[in-house]
Amino acid sequence: MFHFLNRIESLDAEKNKMSEVIETADGGWEGAILVCSQCAGKIPGERFLGKSRIKNELKTLIRSEKIAGVRVLEVSCLNVCEKNRIAIANTLFSEPGKKIAMVPAKTSAKRILNFFEIERDNPSF
Repeated sequence: MFHFLNRIESLDAEKNKMSEVIETADGGWEGAILVCSQCAGKIPGERFLGKSRIKNELKTLIRSEKIAGVRVLEVSCLNVCEKNRIAIANTLFSEPGKKIAMVPAKTSAKRILNFFEIERDNPSF
């Protein structure tokens, strides 16, 4: 009986040890475009069925242009809100003043990619 209980304790210790290990995974992308969902939600016509228009347009354009290594993510807030503008950040762009763009409502996805200089053959991505 004690041998059985020792084995259970050993398995529990092993399980706890494994759960403490932080692992990494390759997501297949190098950079992300972050779209503030709160900014988009405040502007009429910028959200549809719980998703922002600009996120969907950016994803569609990135796929159609075959731009690899970029993921478009909607985030809750980037803490730089301006009236009638959507905060959009590019995680790989480090030039001062261009890390977060305050995009006017109805701005096209193409214009945003051009602003961040994201294109198919860009070595940054």
